[in-house]
Amino acid sequence: MGSATPSSSTTATPTGTGSRPSPATTTSSIRITRRPAGTSAIPGGPRSGAFRRRRSGSTKPRNSRASRSVRRPSMPRLSPLRTFSPTARSSMKFGTRILDGQEQAIVRGADGAVRALADVTEAAGLGRINDVLGLVQACDQQPDLLSRLDPDALPGEAEASIDWAPPLPNPSMILNVAFNNRELMRNAHVDPGVPNFFLKPPSCMIGSGKEIIVDPDWGAVIPEPEVCAVIGKRAKHVQEEDALDVIFGFLIHNDITSHGLKFMKDSIAVTYPPDMARPEFYNWRRLHGEEDTDAYFVYHTRSKGTDTFGPMGPWITTADEIDDPNDLHVTGRLNDDVFTQDHTGNYRFSIQRCVAEASQHFTLRPGDLLSFGTTGKGNDKFPRGHKSVLIGQQQGSISIEIDPLGQLENPIRHQKGGA
Repeated sequence: MGSATPSSSTTATPTGTGSRPSPATTTSSIRITRRPAGTSAIPGGPRSGAFRRRRSGSTKPRNSRASRSVRRPSMPRLSPLRTFSPTARSSMKFGTRILDGQEQAIVRGADGAVRALADVTEAAGLGRINDVLGLVQACDQQPDLLSRLDPDALPGEAEASIDWAPPLPNPSMILNVAFNNRELMRNAHVDPGVPNFFLKPPSCMIGSGKEIIVDPDWGAVIPEPEVCAVIGKRAKHVQEEDALDVIFGFLIHNDITSHGLKFMKDSIAVTYPPDMARPEFYNWRRLHGEEDTDAYFVYHTRSKGTDTFGPMGPWITTADEIDDPNDLHVTGRLNDDVFTQDHTGNYRFSIQRCVAEASQHFTLRPGDLLSFGTTGKGNDKFPRGHKSVLIGQQQGSISIEIDPLGQLENPIRHQKGGA
């Protein structure tokens, strides 16, 4: 990535219900640099004090860089986490349910009960914000907005009765990081040195409890447990140390992937005549002799974006509730059997690095989703972790649990032609 001096854009978006008006932009010059190797928390290890996020009203200073102990030299040394909304009231989660056939944004308070988001914002004197995207956009303009919400002051209902939709049903972009696991990169021909990205269509999203629908002819269809961020600020050319400031919150994403669709319909190989072959065609792989001029093209569209291939939720947990997103334990289950127990400390690129790199190429906007890749370490029964779970041959349900984000669970259905 190297050093550069591009412009940085930060835009305030007015309170609304999901519209994306043309924003007014202020521009400043920032410096993008590759940071030196440093630390990241590891499974079962204590969290570094430097990664402690200051809670609302705290007067304790952040710990200095010198307080960190070096555990993973290959991970970048990062600055302390900073809260997206410094005055946010803790213990709120946001989501979307289906009520009387319509999507309704909801809030879970500290008491665990659920209220309509519009009722909570109206009671706070903020008008009726009717969807989660509108809330994210409003928080971009009013950083103290969350601190003004008091869902516990209103009557609520039990979470068990919810018919879930994706927590943010209308993102403009679902950006995903591929091969962001140390184990997965061991067999790579060439290390690209930067995160790989791909896109999924919003139409693939489903809520917790909704069916993952798979055609048995699609070959190996597997779950991929992932942490996903909701972008909270318009941003471009973000520095790593500032990357967490643009995140509103985090949720669980099951990045369903069909290797059958990938290699049957989403891939093509081309042999170039020697006079047309260019070095950049082959920088990413090993060549097998001077006459090897084959190039391969893979488009992760059907294989990852087919309807029902994007289970998400159930809740968005605000960023101020996460001490360190690189220190989260991930558990995946097929029915009652654990197929993976892994940790975001095993990400090859930290969450900050992924956000910063994405912002070099894409303008990030409030409500965009950025999913950080699979954590899928195996065990005795499932030696290849999530890759051992072939959904097209299984019955029951897939669940992913990430503390403190919650648990996402979706039943499996086999159906010719898919959804």
